[in-house]
Amino acid sequence: MTDYASPTVVQTSIPKADMTPLERYLLARIFDEDDEGETVFLSSCGSPNDTLEMPLGELRAAFSASQGIGSLALDLVAVKLDEWQGLADGDEVQLDLSMKSYEFVLQDIVKRSPVLNRIEVVTSYTCTKMRRDGFGGAAMAITAGEVRFKSTDDILNDFRTEDDAQPGEVFATFAVHSLLRLSEDAVRCQLPGIIETDPELGVAVDEVTAADIRAACTQVAEVSDLADERGFAEYKAAVLAIRLAKERQALA
Repeated sequence: MTDYASPTVVQTSIPKADMTPLERYLLARIFDEDDEGETVFLSSCGSPNDTLEMPLGELRAAFSASQGIGSLALDLVAVKLDEWQGLADGDEVQLDLSMKSYEFVLQDIVKRSPVLNRIEVVTSYTCTKMRRDGFGGAAMAITAGEVRFKSTDDILNDFRTEDDAQPGEVFATFAVHSLLRLSEDAVRCQLPGIIETDPELGVAVDEVTAADIRAACTQVAEVSDLADERGFAEYKAAVLAIRLAKERQALA
């Protein structure tokens, strides 16, 4: 028997202030939650849970604490609480999210967040016995307006479409290769080392907020000129291409 799993990482740290108590309560049961101070990191080493078991009293409390902030999670749980009116707070209930995945919770968070413009999620598909239908991965980009998804199968299909469109001329057009992406998560990872080497800064890591990082990245992007870096990379790529061509000719 082959067992399938889909380990998942929500690449974007989620500010606690942007979540309702109900959303955080649900997400902490869909994923494993690591507290990062002002944010939480969500991941699942097996697969995200789509059937949540919990004491009804806890769910009712999270629901009540989230009133006044509209969300799809609130609407979904309201329907279930109406069905469970006759149950006591100590009763265990099961919330089925198999038909309504966690993306809708994350999208509501992006919609109201003053610092997030997207949440990125990466999933790996694996299995205990290697099979074509159980191995691969997917990436998801969640914005206020849409949820974009692409699997490794989609990528391979894109390659096939490109090859079919230009038979025998796979390299008829030049591609553009991304060299730099200023990641706010990567910037946060730099903080401990910088602060440790310069204690006179007088700022602790947890005092640097997500808004501080967002503003800093925006300012750096505005004043940075990557022309020199790009030109140097283009030069190195050209030199390497010449060397590869020479090696290929030598083997001919």
